Amino acid sequence: MKKPSKLLLSYLAGFVDGEGSIGINANDRGTSRVCYDPRFVVTNTNKEVLDIFKSVFGGSVGARKKISGRKPVWTWSTSNKLAVNALRLLRPYLRIKRYQADLIFEWSKTVKKVGPDGHSEYVVDKRVKIVRQIHVLNKVGSMEGV
Repeated sequence: MKKPSKLLLSYLAGFVDGEGSIGINANDRGTSRVCYDPRFVVTNTNKEVLDIFKSVFGGSVGARKKISGRKPVWTWSTSNKLAVNALRLLRPYLRIKRYQADLIFEWSKTVKKVGPDGHSEYVVDKRVKIVRQIHVLNKVGSMEGV
């Protein structure tokens, strides 16, 4: 696949700034250890634009539960490496969500294969700090304290 144009990336970044969510989700995967995965989601009533996200970055598009009397709502989502790669392409054009993208990049620097003892205390502490920072940035309302 060829690299998307700057025009297309800036268009998609506008959707991310307005309709996107960049975060880190906790997932226990049925084990005693909690795993945290970067997640990147865009929601809109226009499925066509979300299909563009899928064709450019991969991931999946799905319908959200229909609410009576409202338009259908669609969600494009991706996680882990696909999310990081998509954010790297979009980062130069992001304005509002650039801080979350930068935190995902910091997170990705801590990803490596580990043995049965898991990650070092330093890596765990760094990840916890990043998760907290993203949660603060994603809170609805004031940007106070950011």
